[in-house]
Amino acid sequence: MRISKANGKNLLPFIVLVSVLLLFSCRQEPVEYFNPNDVTPVITSPYSLTLNENHEVVANVDYVKCIDIGDKESFTILNFADIHVANQDVIMNSPGYQFMKKTTSELVEQIHPEMITLSGDQGYGQRDALVAVCDQINSFDTPWAPVFGNHDCEQTEISLKEQSEIYHGYSNCLFMDGPENLSVVKDRRSPAIGNYVINLVKVTGDTFKVVRSLIFMNTGSYQSYDENNYSAERYAIRDYASLNKNQIDWFSKMAQSVQPYGGGEAVPSTLIFHMPIFAYLEAVSEAIKVEVNAYDYQAWVKETNKIPYNDSSNPIYWREGYEGSSGVCHDFIGCPPYDDGVFQKIKEMGTIDMVYVGHEHKNNINIKYQGVNLIYTMKTGINTYHDNDMIGGTLITVHADGTAEAEHVLNKP
Repeated sequence: MRISKANGKNLLPFIVLVSVLLLFSCRQEPVEYFNPNDVTPVITSPYSLTLNENHEVVANVDYVKCIDIGDKESFTILNFADIHVANQDVIMNSPGYQFMKKTTSELVEQIHPEMITLSGDQGYGQRDALVAVCDQINSFDTPWAPVFGNHDCEQTEISLKEQSEIYHGYSNCLFMDGPENLSVVKDRRSPAIGNYVINLVKVTGDTFKVVRSLIFMNTGSYQSYDENNYSAERYAIRDYASLNKNQIDWFSKMAQSVQPYGGGEAVPSTLIFHMPIFAYLEAVSEAIKVEVNAYDYQAWVKETNKIPYNDSSNPIYWREGYEGSSGVCHDFIGCPPYDDGVFQKIKEMGTIDMVYVGHEHKNNINIKYQGVNLIYTMKTGINTYHDNDMIGGTLITVHADGTAEAEHVLNKP
């Protein structure tokens, strides 16, 4: 599974060239970002599930699909994060593009997943690059489901709607547009489509039960923040977008809708998106044992970089109550600068027990925070900044009783 470092050195000039070309290809005129809550409020109705004549579980809305996991004791999901393929990579068959194909193939061969998820930043909103990524992932003949990342939302060449049309053209891709009235991204060029649900179900005769619900969401890119509207201290300098009230209401309705189908038991849900919610900042602040305030993010990152990934599960790095955590934060947390209210809704629901995201390339923590597993997935691509010792994928195992856990799988360049 290990690629020769010597080969990587020989390809260094090509990496530099591709990086320069990518920089210029992705330059855009400045845009005026917006407040995501500046959208028309919508009311989301709960959905329902039924068993059709073919013994398939179907929903009454087109953005909910169900996968029958049969009598398996567990169902495996392999996640790839932050692949970052650009058009130039495909045209030049760059080292990063070659690595993407090699590492995804090797990880699939190693794990034999029953589903693949992509936690965003497949590219930069460019047609040839997205088609190349889709060709590769679809070739594994395994159901796969992506979410948009902030760079996909840049729509450098094609809109989110055009990207969704590409996804729809692949036989194994489960992507759904979902409601188009929940939010918009950036300069209102496109609705923030890509909010959908995949339920893992067990069908037994004329009955069925949902084992776990997977809720996929588009976290957008950037937004405007009026400092006068917030009394709390601002975190970091990036204006990363937060989920708006429509989206928060939507995912809570999705998690609520599935509850009648758990065979008398609560149905757990997983939220899957690209950018972390504000609770990730709260979790690492409370869990990681460093004596620096996380809001002083430059000093904090300097301290957290002293924690080695290969020893990150050592309890000495975690505060009391978090000794079972693992992974590192070698980057700041790319969440909204103020509390987005998402975690409060998650706790109110009581059935959402796992969240996994991408976005920060050197963060891969797995922390159980107030009963919810908050996970940064392992970065997969090498085209952008990364740590060669932390490249690969993340394996999520869903058991027959609905419980789930995650572990990272390395595939170093």
